[in-house]
Amino acid sequence: MLEGIIGGILGLIGVGISLYYSNKINQENQKFQKELEEKKSADEIWRRKYEVLVKLIGYRFDFSGKESLSAINSIAALFYDSDDVMNAVKDFYDYSTLPGVVKNTETSNDKLVTLYMAIYSDLGIDKNVDKSFLKRVFLYDSRQDKN
Repeated sequence: MLEGIIGGILGLIGVGISLYYSNKINQENQKFQKELEEKKSADEIWRRKYEVLVKLIGYRFDFSGKESLSAINSIAALFYDSDDVMNAVKDFYDYSTLPGVVKNTETSNDKLVTLYMAIYSDLGIDKNVDKSFLKRVFLYDSRQDKN
């Protein structure tokens, strides 16, 4: 009978140990799943921000077009947490919408390049990116289209 009691106690201890480690592994798994979901969400936001940058640069010659306006309008939602990007887009928008003021193309282009640089910085992209290279984007002579 004593052997049965000792066996039962040892069995309960074994079950307790199993439950403890099972619970610990389950908590670690839940933590890992949560971290994985957070990383997936962050990656998705980064991808959307990158798509906005690509649209802004890709449609730079038709800045009043649907794609460019969509990209510039989405900045407020995607980059709300970046002071540099928000300040750059506000500066560009303030300049480009001043009523009755003749716009200087070079100034507009400089403000766009500043916006591009702020977005690149927010995305953590710094390899092979500089202002002089981005300014070359605007050297395209639209008179070539008239030939």
